[in-house]
Amino acid sequence: MLTVPVRALLSLLLLLTLGGCSMRSARPSPPVADDQGVMREPSAVRRGLVEQASRATSAARTALEATATPDRALATASASVGATRQPTDSTIQRTEPTPTKTVQHAAKVRPRTAPVQKPVTLASARRGIQQTVNRYYEALDAKDVQLFRTTIVPGNPYWRAVQEEQYALWLINYAEGDASARVRNVRPLGRGYYTGKIDLTLAFNRDEYGRATQDWVFRRVDGRWKLAEPTRRELGTLHSMHGTAITLEYYSWDAAQARRVMHLSETAYRTVSSRLAVRSRQRIRVRLLPAYEVSPGQAAGESVGYYRSATPNALFLRSPGSFGFGTYRPYGSPYDELAKTATHELAHLLADRRVPLGSLPDWMTEGLAEWVSGNPRPYEIRRALRADGLYSLAQLAAFERLTGGAGLAYAQSYEIVSYVIQTHGMNGYWRLARAHRDHGTVDRALRAALGVGQPEFEREWRKYLRDKYGTDLGR
Repeated sequence: MLTVPVRALLSLLLLLTLGGCSMRSARPSPPVADDQGVMREPSAVRRGLVEQASRATSAARTALEATATPDRALATASASVGATRQPTDSTIQRTEPTPTKTVQHAAKVRPRTAPVQKPVTLASARRGIQQTVNRYYEALDAKDVQLFRTTIVPGNPYWRAVQEEQYALWLINYAEGDASARVRNVRPLGRGYYTGKIDLTLAFNRDEYGRATQDWVFRRVDGRWKLAEPTRRELGTLHSMHGTAITLEYYSWDAAQARRVMHLSETAYRTVSSRLAVRSRQRIRVRLLPAYEVSPGQAAGESVGYYRSATPNALFLRSPGSFGFGTYRPYGSPYDELAKTATHELAHLLADRRVPLGSLPDWMTEGLAEWVSGNPRPYEIRRALRADGLYSLAQLAAFERLTGGAGLAYAQSYEIVSYVIQTHGMNGYWRLARAHRDHGTVDRALRAALGVGQPEFEREWRKYLRDKYGTDLGR
């Protein structure tokens, strides 16, 4: 059980209650559940910090992707591992004295043999993986990059680049706090890989703050377990599964969970289509991403799912069980979190067809996706109301500019869109979206669509929020 800076760990915990990020904003840092089961948000990790950390390894990543195919890059990196030159007789200068008499019997030289590795059992794997997790957090706590690198499997340059970015992120976001990580259980995945289910507990000044669970993949190298990801070659063939509204694309690595993901994606589509009154004329492509190597351009710490207008009929989801998926509620199911993410991202995809996301402020696009996926954050709102710390509409126009927690931004956006829909209906939201597209400012859009200026709208919305949460605030 080791201590690490809380934000260091929080940047590792990828956002669960959020549905992901659209093309407009990066997914905020992941929350953890407090002792009442409420998911809390860390306070400072944003897309700008991810980009700042990514620059630490961008040169290596660019060289890999520009000069070699993934398989060739892996082969090159693998060839360099363990390539330290061993001295030979011709490179060793001997200073032995000349013998004065003939040696009658030469000494027997025993040939070197490779150490015999004990067979892996679940118990031994769990112990070894726990030791690796301990060293991982110890390295972060001590800012020891060399120790940190010993916990990462060699031979996968994409994976090592992602972990270098993670390390840089933690250095940027240091904060005091305590964390403990316990490997609950392990199971084999094939090809020498094992998955470990890790329970995390966070605390401030010895007071428990929250808990979360995550699944990491490990592989034993030279008798030691290391944090790993399968390579593109090990992921196998890319398959397609066709449903009513969804075409799921998945690698052989994810074959065991493909049908489950297909089912929740179809359910998410029906929810979004019904709530937004928008349908797709063709099947939407949903691709599972079990490794960073097959998600180019996505840095460490970014979203569990994402949609981009450049690929208007496709969205991408991190595979449950992968490092990129992040955390989920303790003793809960990662598929519950994936269902929320799929719903959120499908809301972006279908809403983009009504009014382009790029023409709207973040509070409108993210608020709608949060409303569709049913993801309020009452804890964030109550805390902000008590501290008189709500963001203004102007501040919520671009989440990446915020200096505080993104969790409050998403919470407020949910409440603002919910207020608009309650008072003006779904058609009122679409009128507001089209007006903003046409007029370019929130004030003009509000006056054209809802007949109220921005100052008056903000006063009415804040009153609505205080009335809604007034009893909880002790009023």
